[in-house]
Amino acid sequence: DSFKLFDGVQGFKFLLRDTGSSKTIERTIILKDNYSYTLVSLRDTATKSSSYLQSFFNSFTPAPQQLGPSIFKNKLDNFITDLFSKDSITNAKATQAISDIYYGEDGIEKLNNAINRLTINDKNYFDIKTKFIKELGYIKDTTKPKVVDALKTIYEQTADTSSFQNEVVIALAKHNTKASYTLLKELLLQDPPIFDDSYGYNSLFNLIEDSLLLAKSHFPELLQLTSLDDYKKEAQTKYGAKADEFLSIFPASTNEEANAAKLKQGLISFAGMPSHLLATFTNKPSYLYHFSHVPPDKPNFPNYGAFHTSEVPYALHTLHTWKRDWQKLDKDLENTMTSYWVNFAKTGNPNGGSLPNWTVAKQTEINPPVMILNTESKTENASNDARYLFLDKMNK
Repeated sequence: DSFKLFDGVQGFKFLLRDTGSSKTIERTIILKDNYSYTLVSLRDTATKSSSYLQSFFNSFTPAPQQLGPSIFKNKLDNFITDLFSKDSITNAKATQAISDIYYGEDGIEKLNNAINRLTINDKNYFDIKTKFIKELGYIKDTTKPKVVDALKTIYEQTADTSSFQNEVVIALAKHNTKASYTLLKELLLQDPPIFDDSYGYNSLFNLIEDSLLLAKSHFPELLQLTSLDDYKKEAQTKYGAKADEFLSIFPASTNEEANAAKLKQGLISFAGMPSHLLATFTNKPSYLYHFSHVPPDKPNFPNYGAFHTSEVPYALHTLHTWKRDWQKLDKDLENTMTSYWVNFAKTGNPNGGSLPNWTVAKQTEINPPVMILNTESKTENASNDARYLFLDKMNK
């Protein structure tokens, strides 16, 4: 139940009970200014609430005066002041909180000014600047795009070390806009980053490999950075006597095909293998699907095709929360997928009613049935499951 106190102060009362227990939790929450007041009592349903509790809950009122600054007020200026404080304890606390601060679009200029204010003589200079660059990549500046220009300026400051440039490259990939991808491609072609190990390169491309369509449309020039010979040598090094089998499953005859094969293998290892292994180790029925429907474009963003996780709003019936030009065929697919998911959650079997039949995938099948989820959903036999079987075999 909701109630109001003086000056429009809002409150809520509710009881929490469990049918398997006689315990009851009574909770009252009151919000005034910038404070939330919570009253909680635990009692037994077999006995009535004491007169003391009733009196306390009914008579409690928050302090009439405001107790301090609003918790909703942006305190970014205070944080930056503490970060450059001469007091070591204050500075240390602010440094530890860098990744916990919400900077937002309005904080881009302040964040950029803080980066420019740093000098190599500052304590934890490299760590702080690296974290600040990383935070720029998280900010979505849809109103007044400034992040890409700021990152470009940082990259061009040759007095800094390559570690900052590498962090800029990763931030651009994470920023996930047409402008950031354009600059990213330019930097990679003109001055490719040098990471300490392969993890750095994998982290970079994992941020942008949602689909081969994306890689081909936005980074066609990058497909020339690795040669066919490099691809074959890597296969020999990694798989030894099984290299020929690997190359027959992930074939390539040109530099472009070699890079496409590497991207595909990386995507399978990242997104497909965990589900494949789970299906292998369980005795429960497994159902495979391939979501091939391309959602409508999002304004001012690249078209990623049927990208990783694009099926989620269809399956969870949340298209209405996404700002895209949904068509009737999208809503129909959403209804189909939601029905499959609900049926599976209830019974372990997605089939039911007039839905297209979804066939169980057996562990012993080389080409198991896969439900193709699109405007016309249907089951087809997988033609490339050998890739999963090979990687599974090599991981044992």
